[in-house]
Amino acid sequence: MDGYMTIESGIPIPQTCKGTRSANGTIAKKMQIGQSVLVGTEREALRLRDCLRHHHGEGCYRMRKLEDGWRIWRVK
Repeated sequence: MDGYMTIESGIPIPQTCKGTRSANGTIAKKMQIGQSVLVGTEREALRLRDCLRHHHGEGCYRMRKLEDGWRIWRVK
């Protein structure tokens, strides 16, 4: 065997996660088009945004700063 690397074929790629790992992931997975969530901080909004993109794809959300926090809508 040459060195420590071996090229192989036919090895299946395991899933990275089988479900959601956080409350944000659970909410993002359940959100339907037209629904929105109000969060208190930009950091919370960015975390939910990332979960929405993971579960529903790029461009699936709109996010706005409001007087009482950040609101994120699922749009597709």
